Amino acid sequence: MTKQLCLVCLLAGAIGASAQNNTVAAGGVATGSGGSATYSIGQIDYTTATGAGGTITQGNQQPYEIYDAGLDNLSHSITANVWPNPTNSGVTLSVNGVNAGDCFYTLYDVQGKQLGQQYITAENTIINMSSFASGVYMLQIINKNDNSTKTFKIVKNN
Repeated sequence: MTKQLCLVCLLAGAIGASAQNNTVAAGGVATGSGGSATYSIGQIDYTTATGAGGTITQGNQQPYEIYDAGLDNLSHSITANVWPNPTNSGVTLSVNGVNAGDCFYTLYDVQGKQLGQQYITAENTIINMSSFASGVYMLQIINKNDNSTKTFKIVKNN
């Protein structure tokens, strides 16, 4: 009886030791016309499942991607830069070659909700993002004279 009890305890410990246990920063369920998928942000473990329909990797860490979003209307060139990106508190928007008041920026979250808008009156404009949650934001610069645009993806960390 004692040997059986020891064997059961040993097996239970081995099964419990292989379980994954993580604290994640955020997560949710994404749904669309093709179905739904659950996701988490901050998960450090991953597993891969392969089947007839393809392969899925769960919990895979994704690196930061910092790039110009490429959503520009190129009828007129707006020369602009945003730094630092990623940011903890805010970014500096530098716009060259436009007159003060000809351009304005609009800041959106990833759901498309407008978070702020302001005319650009100087070459360098500081955009305070310290009150925003960690995440991805889109900054669109628009020249009101010819409706040309330039859009940046901004990553906010805490």
